[in-house]
Amino acid sequence: MLGSARYALARSSALKQRAFGRFYAAQKSCLSSLVFVETKGSGFDEGALNAITAARKISGPVVAVVAGSEADAAAKAIAKIEGVDKVVVAKDAAYDHALPETTAALLKALQEKEGATHIFAPHTAAGKNIMPRLAALLDSQQISD
Repeated sequence: MLGSARYALARSSALKQRAFGRFYAAQKSCLSSLVFVETKGSGFDEGALNAITAARKISGPVVAVVAGSEADAAAKAIAKIEGVDKVVVAKDAAYDHALPETTAALLKALQEKEGATHIFAPHTAAGKNIMPRLAALLDSQQISD
């Protein structure tokens, strides 16, 4: 009796795992990531490389967002990084200091336009300021570190 109960439990668990595997595989093709790249003058913060690597692990296309008045040079460098499928440039002085109010609004608009399921930012002071505000705008929970 106990053996058949264990068998039924193991079979039930295996069926659930297979069903979840199929669900996850179907959803995986719909995933996409948006990565905020913090600019420093005409370059970018190296923390963006870690964020891009994390986004690549999610699967799906990776869209890098480079914002600031000198964003062109940083965007060219980011475009050369393996795993970045698209670079969006927001060339405006309003984004020069990566203020959370303006940058979070930009990322929210891009998330809606690109249909991104995940948004990443480097582990910097700017990233730590922007992401909570963005999470509030998207009515979503932020996951840090």
